[in-house]
Amino acid sequence: MGTDPLTLADLLRVANAPGFDRWQEQVRRTGGCSDPIHLEGMTTTRDAKSGQVLYSYSTQGEPGGRLRVACGNRRASRC
Repeated sequence: MGTDPLTLADLLRVANAPGFDRWQEQVRRTGGCSDPIHLEGMTTTRDAKSGQVLYSYSTQGEPGGRLRVACGNRRASRC
């Protein structure tokens, strides 16, 4: 079983970078998914009445600018 090219490229790029621990945490959190989904972008949650920002998140601060999440498919043939 090999490593997909995107993951390998990320590994080589961040192995010595300050974000390596975060990248490693993302990989661990996907449960070793061999074909994770790469999310990019941002989200902001505001209070409906006041408009106050309750939560804000951007993938810009993630290694490679992406958040990796497990694909959710548990079939071995898919992975």
